[in-house]
Formats: sequence, structure tokens, C-alpha cells
Amino acid sequence: MGKDETADEYARAIEWLREIETSAAELVVLGDLLFSGGEPRDPVLVPKYQLYTRVKAALALPPGLERVRGVACGEDR
Repeated sequence: MGKDETADEYARAIEWLREIETSAAELVVLGDLLFSGGEPRDPVLVPKYQLYTRVKAALALPPGLERVRGVACGEDR
């Protein structure tokens, strides 16, 4: 693998990370609106609320690999 290929892969990875963070931030904005009253009572909405809270917690982490992992996997950290 040459330097150009490595640079291209790195640029694609950075763009992918930016897309994940942008999408996660949009999800949190929507979750803030949808769940402004707290945890939903409707069992259909509970998994969506749990995802929202996990992503929101991940976005609170400092930028870096732990944050990306938390956003991409929806894990509490």
C-alpha cells in the first residue's frame, strides 16, 4: 500500500467519523424534543429512548476514539 492509498484511506476514515458524529448530534437534538418529558411510558418508545440516552452520553465524552466507539456502538461509557 502506497502513501497515496494510505492518505486516501485516512481521509475516508476522517469523513466517516465526522458523519457519525453529525448523525449522532442530530439524533440527540430529535431525542431532546421527543423525550423532553423524560422516559416514555410507551413500551414501543423505550428502546429509542435508551438509544438516545446512550448516544447523548457518548457525545458528552471528549472527542477521540472512546467517543466514536460510544456513538457508533451506542454504549454507555
